[in-house]
Amino acid sequence: MQFNLHRGLLHKYLTFPRAVVGPNCVIGVEFDPHSHLTLKHVKLADVIVLYKEYRHTDTVACAEDLPDMGIKTLLNMKPVMSLYDCRQIQIYRTTLPLNAQLRGSDQGI
Repeated sequence: MQFNLHRGLLHKYLTFPRAVVGPNCVIGVEFDPHSHLTLKHVKLADVIVLYKEYRHTDTVACAEDLPDMGIKTLLNMKPVMSLYDCRQIQIYRTTLPLNAQLRGSDQGI
């Protein structure tokens, strides 16, 4: 199962599918990095992909990562997930030219 979840729906739409399909089905989700991610969410999903770009211009690329990661998870190459609260609230405008250069996307890296 693959879901694209808005942060307000994360808990509701992650708890129900896990209860229905059980522990043997791989559940992959993608959502924005400013979601309220908890340890319970990390335990309910097998694969989690966060958007990396501000303004979420990379949703398609993140969605394309999920099936491959799900297949690898089925083959027992399980991702290692962790949760860390950096106690920071900030907006990083990754689509501005300067930040794009810092990321290396304008340098052919």
